[in-house]
Amino acid sequence: MFIKFNYCSDEKKKEFIEFLKNQRQVFYIVRGVGNWGLTIDLHTKNAEEFDEIHRVISSKFEKIIRDERIIQIIKEHKKIFLPDIDAQLI
Repeated sequence: MFIKFNYCSDEKKKEFIEFLKNQRQVFYIVRGVGNWGLTIDLHTKNAEEFDEIHRVISSKFEKIIRDERIIQIIKEHKKIFLPDIDAQLI
Protein backbone atom coordinates (compact mmCIF):
# COMPACT_ATOMS: atom_id res chain seq x y z
CA MET A 1 0.00 0.00 0.00
CA PHE A 2 1.42 3.41 -1.00
CA ILE A 3 0.26 6.45 1.00
CA LYS A 4 0.36 10.13 0.01
CA PHE A 5 -0.21 12.50 2.92
CA ASN A 6 -2.18 15.72 3.15
CA TYR A 7 -0.25 18.51 4.77
CA CYS A 8 -0.14 17.52 8.44
CA SER A 9 2.16 17.73 11.43
CA ASP A 10 4.99 15.30 12.05
CA GLU A 11 3.18 14.27 15.23
CA LYS A 12 0.16 13.08 13.23
CA LYS A 13 2.43 11.10 10.91
CA LYS A 14 4.19 9.55 13.93
CA GLU A 15 0.80 8.64 15.43
CA PHE A 16 -0.14 6.95 12.15
CA ILE A 17 3.14 5.00 12.02
CA GLU A 18 2.79 3.92 15.68
CA PHE A 19 -0.72 2.70 14.93
CA LEU A 20 0.60 0.68 11.98
CA LYS A 21 3.41 -0.83 14.08
CA ASN A 22 0.79 -2.28 16.43
CA GLN A 23 -1.17 -4.04 13.66
CA ARG A 24 -0.27 -7.71 13.26
CA GLN A 25 -0.87 -7.57 9.47
CA VAL A 26 1.82 -4.92 8.94
CA PHE A 27 5.07 -6.57 7.88
CA TYR A 28 7.13 -3.43 7.27
CA ILE A 29 6.83 0.34 6.87
CA VAL A 30 9.09 2.53 4.71
CA ARG A 31 9.12 6.32 4.76
CA GLY A 32 9.71 7.78 1.32
CA VAL A 33 10.52 11.02 -0.43
CA GLY A 34 8.66 12.00 -3.57
CA ASN A 35 5.15 11.05 -4.62
CA TRP A 36 4.50 8.50 -1.89
CA GLY A 37 5.37 9.40 1.69
CA LEU A 38 4.89 5.91 3.05
CA THR A 39 4.98 2.34 1.81
CA ILE A 40 3.22 -0.30 3.92
CA ASP A 41 3.66 -4.02 3.39
CA LEU A 42 0.63 -5.89 4.72
CA HIS A 43 0.41 -9.67 4.93
CA THR A 44 -3.12 -11.00 5.26
CA LYS A 45 -4.65 -14.46 5.03
CA ASN A 46 -7.30 -13.41 2.51
CA ALA A 47 -8.97 -10.45 0.81
CA GLU A 48 -11.53 -10.04 3.59
CA GLU A 49 -8.80 -9.58 6.20
CA PHE A 50 -7.10 -7.00 3.98
CA ASP A 51 -10.39 -5.16 3.41
CA GLU A 52 -10.94 -4.98 7.17
CA ILE A 53 -7.52 -3.51 8.02
CA HIS A 54 -7.80 -1.16 5.03
CA ARG A 55 -11.18 0.10 6.30
CA VAL A 56 -9.71 0.70 9.77
CA ILE A 57 -6.70 2.60 8.40
CA SER A 58 -8.80 4.67 5.98
CA SER A 59 -11.44 5.66 8.51
CA LYS A 60 -9.11 6.35 11.44
CA PHE A 61 -6.67 8.47 9.40
CA GLU A 62 -8.87 9.87 6.62
CA LYS A 63 -7.85 13.48 7.42
CA ILE A 64 -4.13 12.90 6.82
CA ILE A 65 -4.33 10.49 3.85
CA ARG A 66 -4.62 12.33 0.54
CA ASP A 67 -4.24 9.37 -1.79
CA GLU A 68 -3.36 5.69 -1.72
CA ARG A 69 -2.49 2.92 -4.14
CA ILE A 70 -2.82 -0.77 -3.43
CA ILE A 71 -0.77 -3.44 -5.16
CA GLN A 72 -1.77 -7.03 -4.50
CA ILE A 73 0.96 -9.66 -4.63
CA ILE A 74 -0.47 -13.15 -4.60
CA LYS A 75 2.70 -15.20 -4.99
CA GLU A 76 6.41 -14.60 -4.51
CA HIS A 77 8.95 -16.75 -6.28
CA LYS A 78 12.14 -17.82 -4.53
CA LYS A 79 15.34 -16.56 -6.09
CA ILE A 80 18.83 -17.75 -5.21
CA PHE A 81 21.34 -14.98 -5.87
CA LEU A 82 24.49 -16.86 -4.92
CA PRO A 83 25.02 -20.55 -5.69
CA ASP A 84 25.94 -22.91 -2.88
CA ILE A 85 29.72 -22.52 -2.71
CA ASP A 86 30.21 -25.55 -0.45
CA ALA A 87 28.64 -27.86 -3.04
CA GLN A 88 31.14 -26.69 -5.68
CA LEU A 89 34.13 -27.44 -3.46
CA ILE A 90 33.24 -31.12 -2.98
